[in-house]
Amino acid sequence: MRAAKVQDHWRRLRNERKGARLHKLIISDHASLEDGEIDLGGRRISALCGLNGAGKSRTVRILAGLMCSARDFLSDAEVGEDCSVELSLRESGGLEAVILDRNEVRSLGSYVEPHLDSPRLIHYFRSENNFDEVLQQFEFARWDSRQLDEASSITLRKYSWIEVAELDPIQPQGPGGPTAPFDPLVRSQVPFFRVKKGKAIYDSRGMGTGEFSALYLLWNLYFHKPEILLLEEPEAFLPPKSQIALMDIIARFLVESGASALITTHSKHVLTRLRLEEISVISNGSILSAGHRQLLESWGLREPVQPKTSTVIVEDSAAAVFTKCLFDKFCDTDTIDLDIRVGGSNGEIFAVLLALAGVSGERLVVGILDGDQRTVVREHGHSSILEAASCFLPGDSGPDSLLKEAAYANKNGFIEALEADSEDLALAALDGAESVEFHDWARDVASALSLTEEEVLVACFSAWCAIRSNRAAAVSFVNELQKALGNS
Repeated sequence: MRAAKVQDHWRRLRNERKGARLHKLIISDHASLEDGEIDLGGRRISALCGLNGAGKSRTVRILAGLMCSARDFLSDAEVGEDCSVELSLRESGGLEAVILDRNEVRSLGSYVEPHLDSPRLIHYFRSENNFDEVLQQFEFARWDSRQLDEASSITLRKYSWIEVAELDPIQPQGPGGPTAPFDPLVRSQVPFFRVKKGKAIYDSRGMGTGEFSALYLLWNLYFHKPEILLLEEPEAFLPPKSQIALMDIIARFLVESGASALITTHSKHVLTRLRLEEISVISNGSILSAGHRQLLESWGLREPVQPKTSTVIVEDSAAAVFTKCLFDKFCDTDTIDLDIRVGGSNGEIFAVLLALAGVSGERLVVGILDGDQRTVVREHGHSSILEAASCFLPGDSGPDSLLKEAAYANKNGFIEALEADSEDLALAALDGAESVEFHDWARDVASALSLTEEEVLVACFSAWCAIRSNRAAAVSFVNELQKALGNS
């Protein structure tokens, strides 16, 4: 998702006066928590953090026992016979105040523990005998394009398709019959995934825990559609970039569904998407209401910085794709939302930069010129103005020429990134277009493979990046661009 769109989702989530909200958890006669109230703030999204054993999981499991009928395996000792939760639910006339206790459980929430569920499910899929025969009883449903894009943004894999079959509740079998109840399997349907990535087709049994956990989390959003989402450590098995992408997807889900979420986490990457007021520190089952802001700041957490939209102007579409790929891959900040405009020629770029040269204050536009235009700028009558407002793409030639060369220099890397249905077809397209002039080359390859020019150029970029000597030039360009934008 574009940074501007992401911020719009977070803004709407915080500003719109709608949606289910958690207000207060009242603890009474609980086996391991002191009597009292935990203020949940009535916010659409909140996080509980704290040390291991502080009471995060116990708090969320009490809520799950009161709001998630699919989790009725929780014992009275875990939920607490006299515990209750105060919340407000969406009704046609507005919000309805509701208090739930052990005697009035509603199926309002979805309780997801990927750090426990994912490894257990994978182990079951891999160890169950005759599992392929079991699968034949179920139909697979294919995810739509948006769900596919969201999955790819979290797993950092480019899928051609993803399918899921929802299996019946499962009772694992031991040598002497059914084993003890297996929390994530016994009470609800179980997702089994099948995906295509490039030429490879594989299923949940061949996935790593991180990949399965990401798909499992998304499945819980797409198909359960809860009013209250309870997430235990969703960052488990995911790298930092994936954790942030997941939080942005959760924000969009909450905006579109009207649901609310309570998250427990140990991850600063998850917390960086939240305001400090949305984060509560829990200790010994109690919320630290006084001074927790200072504690969070001592952990290095600050209020999230709103990204600034910065406009750059490039010569053509190849330069636009090259710039976007470089920025997305090598920029180490999420405080810039890059708005890339195509000027059509160096003359147009120069005209814009010179027209804005006399405007005081913050630079409005930065020109991004092809790497072979350095001499042209130096010899221009207004070279000092243009050099101050411009950056040069890596290399000594235009990006369309540079990216074409990379595709042939690293054919295997290009074809792997392209994820074409047929490697032979991709090789044939490369061979057939080798003599085509570089301005038209991406268009011809795209036509031969029924792809877009952008898809071909992005694959070229992957091949270019895989050449070690290019990475230093890429980092240098992004640093220069950030400096020109005033974000160094």
